[in-house]
Amino acid sequence: MQLKNLGPLPDEAEVNRMIGAKLKEIKQKKSLRNAEMSFLSGVSEEQYRRYETGANRISAAKVTVLATALREPPGDFIDVIKIQPDQSAAPEESKRMDEALKAFFAIQSPELRKAVLYEFESLINEHSPSYPAKFSK
Repeated sequence: MQLKNLGPLPDEAEVNRMIGAKLKEIKQKKSLRNAEMSFLSGVSEEQYRRYETGANRISAAKVTVLATALREPPGDFIDVIKIQPDQSAAPEESKRMDEALKAFFAIQSPELRKAVLYEFESLINEHSPSYPAKFSK
């Protein structure tokens, strides 16, 4: 899949590996063991190992629970996802998009995140009717 100005997006398996690598990095930084990480995430050690290796998908809710328990910003897990900007996009535009995504994932309030998505959806639907957006439902 490719969206205007984003270039090729990583596939789901690659995203799982990137988030798993971030989990492992934080675990090592905090000198934690798999048993402690599995306890914090509420899953078995085997399931936690699958998250860390990227073998299994980890939900956004589980990432948020773990990030909160580890006293890490949930957005740090999303920041590891590498999206290569389309080279035809203006560098300033790509930089602004990156900053907007980081700012969105830094929003702590679910209600505020939903409101931002609703406004974004409205703008897309108003200006790009051929690309209907449905984010806030």
